Amino acid sequence: TMSNHAELFSHTTGRWLCNEETFKNLTYKRFNVEAMEKIACGTLDAQRCIKWEKVGEGRSFNKVFLLTFDNDKKVGLRIPNKLVANIESTIASEVATMEYALHRHESCPTLIKPPKVLRWESSSQNPTETPFILHEYIDGVPLSSRWRAIEGDSAGRALIGVFWAEMTLTNDTFAKHGSLYFRDPSDKHESLYVGEKCNELSEFSRRYKIGPTTDPLWWRGAYGALDTNRGPWPDMKTMIKSAIDLQLRALTDITVLQNPYNYNTTTSDIPVFHRLLNICTSLLDFITPKATLAASPTLNHPDLSFNNFIVPPDGLSMPRGLVDWQGSSIQPFINCAGIPPDMAYDESYFKLPVDRKDDVPWPVNFDSMPPDEQEFVTFHRRLAHRHQSYVQLTEQFMPDRYLLWALPHASSLMRLTHDILRCIADGPQPLRENLLLIKNNWEYILKLSSMETGVPCPVNFSEAEVLDIQQEKEKRDTYDRNVAILFEDINCAE
Repeated sequence: TMSNHAELFSHTTGRWLCNEETFKNLTYKRFNVEAMEKIACGTLDAQRCIKWEKVGEGRSFNKVFLLTFDNDKKVGLRIPNKLVANIESTIASEVATMEYALHRHESCPTLIKPPKVLRWESSSQNPTETPFILHEYIDGVPLSSRWRAIEGDSAGRALIGVFWAEMTLTNDTFAKHGSLYFRDPSDKHESLYVGEKCNELSEFSRRYKIGPTTDPLWWRGAYGALDTNRGPWPDMKTMIKSAIDLQLRALTDITVLQNPYNYNTTTSDIPVFHRLLNICTSLLDFITPKATLAASPTLNHPDLSFNNFIVPPDGLSMPRGLVDWQGSSIQPFINCAGIPPDMAYDESYFKLPVDRKDDVPWPVNFDSMPPDEQEFVTFHRRLAHRHQSYVQLTEQFMPDRYLLWALPHASSLMRLTHDILRCIADGPQPLRENLLLIKNNWEYILKLSSMETGVPCPVNFSEAEVLDIQQEKEKRDTYDRNVAILFEDINCAE
């Protein structure tokens, strides 16, 4: 009965520090268990399913199950929660991207491949009453469960596996920005790629197409109902302009503005948002040059957190698979150029040596720190070493990406679209910080964009505004650092 399946429908693998009842409701997903078992049994030539095991609740957007059958076969099952907007397109694009990655790089030993999709439905109009993806089971545990404890060769294997996956995925340059879908026979034929790969990889152009983005930032909550251009886009400039237009539309939509989770925004911020977004529009010709590596359309995996990499439960932790591909999209290469979040270290304690082969020094006051802070610092020093190794790999094998990191405004370009799309939710401060970085590097940006020197910077913050932005940044950095320590103390995953 449905009551016997309550744990399958509910979020059971964690807690929320605030608004728990709201998120419990958003992550409660009822479906027809018996119909799902029947479909899975038919797919795996089994008579019955003998065990359901919930193995994750991916970023609260999906429920992830391991199903075991009477013929000893196992299968992975992912069911999207109500938090996933635009579900039909999201599922269809995810399956297409998984199949694309599997076949495009099937002979490539460096790519940590997605599991093979066995059966999928993108709508609830099927006997299970839910969209779902049934895929091959990858035996192992999340890399995140071992990341704190592994050292030496085991940590090195994990790091190299993640790096090769990133390098392989970003190796192709696509014709547009958006998301991958299966091509319908009635669709107009267009190449997926630019340059020599148009002919070399024509089989993929016959099977796949680039359509609207499924990046959840463009669809979340009330944003999904707004009429706007979600791609595909011909270039980086058009994509960022569309992000600006979406936020300007949202500023006139009462449903978006009254969202109770926009903690950092008040009605008095609306004129501030208009000003910041207009500044972003004025910057587009300067920060989005055409035909450059930074702007080239590249396949971007949205979740390279180590919860998503499957590794052996013991021994060397070389990743075996990358499971969740939801929200994958084709974005400017600069958006894909960051270091995986699980290698981020607290920069307030450590400064990486100029010669990256040198040891990361301990803080001078380490011995006087309380034990809990020493434990935190010790782990983050380990992360700093791993971060350093990742940079070395990038310099050796992805020199173009490494050169992008050297741009003084690289972090601004990496986050600009994100900061625009989340400015109402996060408040003006992140976008103000981003624009201040552009202002501080304006002469370099002018030179890079081949514009005439002496063009005034559109970011016209006053001295008082600059001081306010810097002070707010210090407060936010302190807050983020304290939250990270709190999460360490209470073993909170997100």
